[in-house]
Amino acid sequence: MGPDYWQVTGVASDDTLNVRTGPGMSNRVILLAPNGAVFHNLGCRGEGNGRWCHVETPDGTISGWVAGRLLQDSGAPTQGNGSGQSEVPELYARQSGEMEVRFASGCTAHTTRRASVNVGARSGHGAEQKSSGLGVIGALANALRT
Repeated sequence: MGPDYWQVTGVASDDTLNVRTGPGMSNRVILLAPNGAVFHNLGCRGEGNGRWCHVETPDGTISGWVAGRLLQDSGAPTQGNGSGQSEVPELYARQSGEMEVRFASGCTAHTTRRASVNVGARSGHGAEQKSSGLGVIGALANALRT
């Protein structure tokens, strides 16, 4: 099956690895991962440039498929932020209706579906401002899974 964890490698510094709903380029992108992002390994299929690996975020909330040629063996990711508390991702609501969650690891999750949740206070005026609402995370993760 391979290592317990994979780390994204070989992606250009201004680009991200697409995490998709299934193995293959025709499947919908559900997560964007930069170099260095670490995922739990759920198994791979295929060989060489045709290898696709099923991965899961370290907290287990989102799983998807990535091109295996852009992964390398990795140890387990570090947990939390050193303070004993979980990392709180940055949340963004775009004018297009898309929701975006940016994690400290550099991963960005997004969906084009609107979730009916109370987002909470924003850091300023406008749809592009950070939200302090934590209820969006679960709703977004559920929306990304379907």
